[in-house]
Amino acid sequence: MTHGLAGRLFVLSVAMTLYACLNATAQTAAPPQSPEVDADGAVHTPAVTVPFSIFASPEARNAFVEWHRWTAEWARQGLANSDLANVPKIRQRSIDLLAPLLQKALAAYPVDIESWSVDGVYTDVLTPKDGISPRNQDRVLIDVRSVASITDARIFGKLEGAPVAAIGRIKVVAIGNRDSFDYTFPAASQDVATVYKALLKHYRPENIGLIGSSAGGLLVASAVAWFQNEKLPRPGAIAMLSSGATSWMEGDSTYASAALDGLTPLPETPHRMFQDAPYFRDVDPRNPLLAPGWSLEILRKFPPTLLVTGTRDTAMSATVWTHTQLVEQDVEAELHVWEGLDHDFFYDVGIPESVQAYKVIVKFFDRHLGNHRG
Repeated sequence: MTHGLAGRLFVLSVAMTLYACLNATAQTAAPPQSPEVDADGAVHTPAVTVPFSIFASPEARNAFVEWHRWTAEWARQGLANSDLANVPKIRQRSIDLLAPLLQKALAAYPVDIESWSVDGVYTDVLTPKDGISPRNQDRVLIDVRSVASITDARIFGKLEGAPVAAIGRIKVVAIGNRDSFDYTFPAASQDVATVYKALLKHYRPENIGLIGSSAGGLLVASAVAWFQNEKLPRPGAIAMLSSGATSWMEGDSTYASAALDGLTPLPETPHRMFQDAPYFRDVDPRNPLLAPGWSLEILRKFPPTLLVTGTRDTAMSATVWTHTQLVEQDVEAELHVWEGLDHDFFYDVGIPESVQAYKVIVKFFDRHLGNHRG
């Protein structure tokens, strides 16, 4: 009894001492600033330090820091994706950034790569070194790439296509879209339709899947809307990575991610992507053939859909919102969100979360694509 009472008194004395210290510190520290909220809901918040998430891997943290080293250098040079005067310089710098990631991906996930031109549309056909599995002999994936970036689309197609092809042991046809600075909407959707129609000669539609990330994810949604418009059969399943069925430069995550990325000034208007990228020139940002997320009629006809994002992803809001809209229309849709990860985090295959994401992608298509050849 004596020892028990003594123990309780000791704990109480420590707690009282700690409280006194904290209270004294609080009295001398400056009072915290409170956010100001406008009548329209806009929040003006004071400066804040955001630690890297304790739930993300050390590799993800290191990649995040390295990425910011690159973006800070871009900012110092005054480079912007929409700067027509600096296209060659921006393109080369993007290639310099992505080339090591591509080498790492191809080393970890070896594939055979063969060029295939379909009515003038360039593609890279990725076949796993281990061969296509018997289960996937009659299945194929189409990888589509960004229509908002000036970086070589062929790099992106191999970068995200190689891990899927190797892990899933499935053929991936990666489309090298026409240069987004030379063509405007709906050129990219037409290119995807051209390749899709060519594959329909050899595969049943339910055995064909579409996958894309960032603006390529939006292009996946645009292509599905375009297929509907052209009376083409619905594909078996689609995956939109770091993207939804609308511009990813919309919603809360646009501003949160921009703040974390050190972008100043922050985006001032929604639909900024449609204003900056030449591909979207003079197109209504809510055109349902471009951004079908704004059309429930189109969304309810979508095939099973996988959506992938991270909590620091500029596109998280658009991705989450698209998932909500699809579920509301009774479309089978899966949403996977990785804590602490940013836009297109899966491009770096050295991050454990990337491996997790690619396994999710492979399993999703395995569940939803058919098995019989037409």
